[in-house]
Amino acid sequence: MHLITTGALVYKGYDQISKHLYFPGGIILGIAAIAMVITLFWRQFKIPPRIARQTSYYVEAFGLFFTAYVFYLEDNITYCQYCLIAGFVYCIIGFLSTRIKFG
Repeated sequence: MHLITTGALVYKGYDQISKHLYFPGGIILGIAAIAMVITLFWRQFKIPPRIARQTSYYVEAFGLFFTAYVFYLEDNITYCQYCLIAGFVYCIIGFLSTRIKFG
């Protein structure tokens, strides 16, 4: 799930850079890179799995909120709402992952 979200963020970041909007595209690509590094390399950085999962959810939620803002500026309200809902769901899941022990 994390890789799908980071893939969507990379796609939107590349879309912004291809439109010569380097600032929002760079921010989105940076957030996607941070989330992907945490998701893929948490063992090498010796991050506990629970903290890595929680951090990934919050970083991706911030990326989705920023992407929703970019969609709003593009007058694409439907995708803006999808990103807002996904961002709130990721915040809720990140919060619940601190309270509930998985496995």
